[in-house]
Amino acid sequence: MVAREDLQHLGTEPLDVLISHDCPTGAVPDSTMRIPVGDKAQSKVSRDLLRQAVNTTRPALQFCGHWHQRRTFQIHHPDSPPTVVHVLDMDGTSSNWVVLDLESLEVR
Repeated sequence: MVAREDLQHLGTEPLDVLISHDCPTGAVPDSTMRIPVGDKAQSKVSRDLLRQAVNTTRPALQFCGHWHQRRTFQIHHPDSPPTVVHVLDMDGTSSNWVVLDLESLEVR
């Protein structure tokens, strides 16, 4: 669970990559995810705080899991390039990992 103090520790400087367990609010359309109603309500606080973190630090890439479904979406920012959000699949699947080139930030 993300706490407000986590945002304070994260700071406000721009990031290249942000890694979290859950995905930011609005990053992944709810209609594309199989999220149980109880889980959706329970994770909203963390997801809202993660969205604040993305809005503040504007990372090029954000990686998360939690929902065990491989998805890729973008969060658009008014004055900077979008953040590409990679939701990874569950452990043991071929969609649970990516290769990240740290120089180019290319994801394969």
